[in-house]
Amino acid sequence: MVLLLVDTTGNAEGWEWGVSNRLLSVLAKRGVARANGQAITIVEAGELTAHAEALAAASCVVLVGRGDDLDVWRWLTVNVDGPKLAVACQWGTHDGELAQAVLKAPGDWAPIAVAPELPVTPREGALFLLKFLTELHLHSDDRTTGRMAWFAATKAHELLKRRRMTARFGLRT
Repeated sequence: MVLLLVDTTGNAEGWEWGVSNRLLSVLAKRGVARANGQAITIVEAGELTAHAEALAAASCVVLVGRGDDLDVWRWLTVNVDGPKLAVACQWGTHDGELAQAVLKAPGDWAPIAVAPELPVTPREGALFLLKFLTELHLHSDDRTTGRMAWFAATKAHELLKRRRMTARFGLRT
């Protein structure tokens, strides 16, 4: 798996970029390959054009934000060739439209996709992403299957449950 993290938060509260880069750093220590050394930080979807090479190299695209990321999702859907694993996570909020777009709409670029079904705190989101992506890395080869994504999501949900966290992520395979 080659991971690319796209952060659309604009670092609005001053901690968001730190969380994204710490997540990437921990995943790198666990052996997860990255398409880019740091999170790609953007404000508008069109800014992703400058990162076409990293998007092409990634087999997993993680989109983190704090608000309306539907435009970014739509841009990815139109401009990124797949198949890739897609994960959307919004810190401290929940955009039902984005979740529906990720979990319900078929997409050639992202045949396997994950998104929160409820609001997610930054701690819950980062912990889920860390466990989910680590499990995928440990137990899958270069090609992620729906079964492997289901297994990794189950393990991540079990971890959240043990920590008494209520976040729920949906999975489309």
